[in-house]
Amino acid sequence: MSLWDWLFGWGWRRRQAPRELDRREITVYIDPAVDENLIRSALRLVPSYWKFSLAEWDESQLTSLGGEWEGFLLPAQDNTVVVFDGKSRGVRYGGGTVGRRVGVAVFGWESELILALRIWHELLHTEKLDADGMMSSMGFRDWLPEEVRAAFEEKAGEHDWFWQIGYYTYLTETLVRR
Repeated sequence: MSLWDWLFGWGWRRRQAPRELDRREITVYIDPAVDENLIRSALRLVPSYWKFSLAEWDESQLTSLGGEWEGFLLPAQDNTVVVFDGKSRGVRYGGGTVGRRVGVAVFGWESELILALRIWHELLHTEKLDADGMMSSMGFRDWLPEEVRAAFEEKAGEHDWFWQIGYYTYLTETLVRR
């Protein structure tokens, strides 16, 4: 039973027999200004479809965006995540994705859960899944048990971390079944 099954009480769901997954290998750069232990803890909460390895911080492997994304960092290589100090760089957004390259900003107030969700969200985008579509996804509504669906429809908000856990779990299950 996964952490998400336990948290949502969905362990009773009938699952297909587990099969060996072709896990996506992801390199992670962590800004020295960010608490590495916090990021390591957050990465442990992201589903194991993604296998993380840490690389030494190297600004030559990063690009900085402009315009409304001024100061936002992205890695130069695919299958790479950069986690950086968004507060000191004055960025507006917590996460962004271009192709298979992910940038995640840390502002200093986030818990490991919030950072895990931010990373997970962006990784789902790299798989061409609509991580922003929780409120409009009929597939997600159908996936929810009926009694949970009623609570979702009554109480969920677009950026509600509790419901994001369920939605991202649904998307990850969709990804694994491909």
